[in-house]
Amino acid sequence: MNKKILISLSVIGAIAAIAIGGTIAYFSDTETSTGNTFTAGSLDLKVDNTCHYNGKVCEKVSNDYFWSGTSEPCSCTWEETDLTNQLFFNFTDVKPGDTGEDTISLKSLNNDAWLCAYVKNLANKENGCTEPEGKTDPNCGNPGVGEGELQNNIFMTIWRDTNCDNIPDQTEDILVSNVPIDSNNGVWPLYAPILGGVPLPGNTKVCLGVKWDVPPQTGNIIQGDNVTGDISFYAEQARNNQNFVCPPNIVVKELGNVSNPSTKQWTAEARHGKPGNQDWEVGVGTNTQQAGQFDNNIGETDFNNWPQGPTAVPFTLTYNSGTGMADFTVDGVEKQSWNVGVISASSKMYIRVAASSGANDSSTLKDLVVDGNALPDVTVGFGGANVVEVSGLTLTDGFTMTGNSVFYYSGTSGSRPAYQIHIGY
Repeated sequence: MNKKILISLSVIGAIAAIAIGGTIAYFSDTETSTGNTFTAGSLDLKVDNTCHYNGKVCEKVSNDYFWSGTSEPCSCTWEETDLTNQLFFNFTDVKPGDTGEDTISLKSLNNDAWLCAYVKNLANKENGCTEPEGKTDPNCGNPGVGEGELQNNIFMTIWRDTNCDNIPDQTEDILVSNVPIDSNNGVWPLYAPILGGVPLPGNTKVCLGVKWDVPPQTGNIIQGDNVTGDISFYAEQARNNQNFVCPPNIVVKELGNVSNPSTKQWTAEARHGKPGNQDWEVGVGTNTQQAGQFDNNIGETDFNNWPQGPTAVPFTLTYNSGTGMADFTVDGVEKQSWNVGVISASSKMYIRVAASSGANDSSTLKDLVVDGNALPDVTVGFGGANVVEVSGLTLTDGFTMTGNSVFYYSGTSGSRPAYQIHIGY
């Protein structure tokens, strides 16, 4: 084959390649959607407040707040914000005949929401005994928690203040009418399916009116007493949430140095041994002194000398409603189990701490959590005992409780230091 033939074959091959390439030039087009995005919406509850006291209004003047017509500062009015340390009520010189009112406004930013209000942790104290009070209250010498009378002599009315005018009109829903403040622990659905299924509209302000008064005839029995409590609001998205109900209200009430619940179903406890028994004991059951429920040999474990504060000793208490078993673990070392049976539907949790008698001794349970619900610390000092009542927990369905104990003790006395968790009513 000569050179001319080779060139001819190369040309034919090139033409063939071009012909083949031309047979796959289909019609085509490209369309592009750029930057597709899902962005979560937001729900942020904002609160503002305007308070009135004995005919005066807490008003903003420049950047400060004063009672109207005076130079006396006040702090119970604020503009729309997230709640941090604001107090709706902070009155330190209440007298018979005093009255007040708060107009609380609530706004859910951006989205419709279901809304609930909570009043919890109401506690009252005697705070000593003046000579005039002693003539009307024979028990006012006891300064402890739960001994005061002020909580029974402040009366409250709470309503939906639809026009935000701080006056309960005939067409507005009254939630609470002239009842003692001690009766107001609870949860109040403000916007919920149970009330007709209409949520709080997004970016719309609604108001709640709260009126209080101390009747003029109350007299000296309230002198020096005080009442404390917490107010909170909970908002949850309304869309795709027609089965919403307000979460339960966990109420913690400080009872002071009182006896255990009158009907005690069962108890978990950790304590120093009884007089003459110098070890540390942990137990759970219907009678924690019963054989098999109490470990009198806990001194053979890490608790031969219970750690001094500030060292915290963790514990876990679980109750299985299916089996009726209660399990108690202290510091992951000593576990006690007992079949405590079925918890009554009316049962509450009672947490007791007791301290030894040294001047600087104290017993504290802290970091307390029951099924995800945080509880306040329970503490007492130098030889005392303190009990708190916890209601609103769904104990009958089973529960898990965790926390830490801290004992400062210069010595041990009888069954102190100690803590108990009672289930009863």
